[in-house]
Amino acid sequence: MRLSVVIASYDEWVLLPRLLSSIRKQAEQPSQIIIVEGSKNKRIRSITQEYGSILIYESKRNIGYVRNRGAKASKCDLLFFTNADCVMEDTYLIDKIIRRFQGDAFLVSLSGPTVELTKSTLTIIIYTAYCILRKILTLLPFPITKYRPTANFLVIRKDVFMKLGGFPEVRINEDGLFDQRIDQFCLRNRMKVCYDMALRVVHVTRRFDHGGISWALKYYTYTLPNLFEFMSKPLRSLTSHAEKHFVERRFEGKP
Repeated sequence: MRLSVVIASYDEWVLLPRLLSSIRKQAEQPSQIIIVEGSKNKRIRSITQEYGSILIYESKRNIGYVRNRGAKASKCDLLFFTNADCVMEDTYLIDKIIRRFQGDAFLVSLSGPTVELTKSTLTIIIYTAYCILRKILTLLPFPITKYRPTANFLVIRKDVFMKLGGFPEVRINEDGLFDQRIDQFCLRNRMKVCYDMALRVVHVTRRFDHGGISWALKYYTYTLPNLFEFMSKPLRSLTSHAEKHFVERRFEGKP
């Protein structure tokens, strides 16, 4: 079973080598590494060449569209979506993922928690609680169970991804909206998803570290409708301002 790593990036010349280096150290190498880059920084090209990655330039500032472009370039059975500010610390992560899919024909998608790379204890507590909540949602009884991974770590069968039409082509929250599509597909077809707390990637908490805890908490309120769909309409109205600030605030080139 072949796997492509699909990476969304925008001028991530500082952090991208860390991710690619961690992929190079994997016991099981991916068949493809596809980077969809939004900037014209020449350093990105040299980095991708050094690590033997496929580079796709995409000027359209739409994260759902960007991820879909990377997926379409894949020639593999599995798509592993992640971001340039993540790292795969477990050198057997890809091997474990492939084995899980090979051993379960009904498994559609696999994910796990994100471990935040930060010196802030409060940030660690917040993110840990968030990951635990996501795990709890997957343990709810059928058919109300909810699968809510993030695009930091989302693996899915490519044939299913294409049947679902890929990520919604929106500027933000494409993963939360796509997760709902996965839920509906599994309900209709009696397929499975798995959120495994033992499988994880490491992520840099730039938004918390540069913006402060209070700012970041307001910033991330846009995720609430993903977790509480029964309140989606009022929450969407309440959090629309947070989505706007999420798009406008960027941290390219900052570790």
